[in-house]
Amino acid sequence: MSKNAGISIIRVLAMFSIILTHWCKLAQINDYQLFSIGVEIFLFISGYLYGKKEISNKTLWIKTRIKRLMFPYWMVLILIAGTRLLLEMNISIKNFVLNLFSIQGINRILLNLDTGSIEGYGQTWFLTILWVCYFIMLLLKSNKRIDDYLSNRPVCLFAILAVLQIVMAFCGVQMVYIICYFMGYFLSRKEWLNKKIYALITCLFIVLSIVRLTTRNIFDGTILYDHIIARWSFVAMAIWIIMTLLFVCNRYKRISENIVKSKAWSIMDYLSYPLFLTHYALLSGDLSVKFLGGNLIVQTLIFALLTMVLSVIVAFTTDWSGAYNVFLNPPKNNV
Repeated sequence: MSKNAGISIIRVLAMFSIILTHWCKLAQINDYQLFSIGVEIFLFISGYLYGKKEISNKTLWIKTRIKRLMFPYWMVLILIAGTRLLLEMNISIKNFVLNLFSIQGINRILLNLDTGSIEGYGQTWFLTILWVCYFIMLLLKSNKRIDDYLSNRPVCLFAILAVLQIVMAFCGVQMVYIICYFMGYFLSRKEWLNKKIYALITCLFIVLSIVRLTTRNIFDGTILYDHIIARWSFVAMAIWIIMTLLFVCNRYKRISENIVKSKAWSIMDYLSYPLFLTHYALLSGDLSVKFLGGNLIVQTLIFALLTMVLSVIVAFTTDWSGAYNVFLNPPKNNV
């Protein structure tokens, strides 16, 4: 129960981290790198949750994933595209098609590929990465011998992948997001929540953060900094935050469990994905609340209200029974 409570808390906080990162753009705060770890947290947690799960019916599992991930995604995509057309704003047919099939984020893997994005929906590159991870995961689960072999050698596997990532980055291929997912996937089968590993991750996080901050002005904009130093420091930070929060939740088990059982938290946890989908359009691009005038406080209040309303609409439209149950009778543990 405490692990599930911790994961729920981590998931919601990671969502707020992503929103805060994008809000900094509205507030014209240019140096917000320390908040940019939500994606790494989500990827690690996603891999962690599926590491021990058996997927007996892969076709049914894919259909369920499409319903939970793509139905809300497509609804927000149509909403943004429709609004842009209604207001006579430009929208590329190519970008719409790429987003429709959720392959717009392939340029986060193939760095030299220019896919473009729809203004206000650029944050959804994350879904492309997630689907690639799902595909690789299903291949692994289809071959239990390979899956078990790799699971029993996580340190060796991650060392090889880390070296490979560095080499491939200079070849125009970014693997760190996929590696982050499978770090969670394989570590879920090991007893990794202990003080020794936590101390190691803490030291790694501190060292990589110092390297990133001290080399930024020298190497910013290069492959070495953008796709190796920065990315690995964010992965280390994400894992450190995850371990810290899980330790805290285990230490204060009763408090953490009461938090996730509350109605307010159940709603926020349930809305984390709709909030992720809807918030960015109101902070970036032609539909940003900054064009409504007023000061930053007013813009932030309008943003918060509109994002929450849109998220609730998306939730009820794409998952009526689930949303109805959470809002009117939230479960004790919505993890």
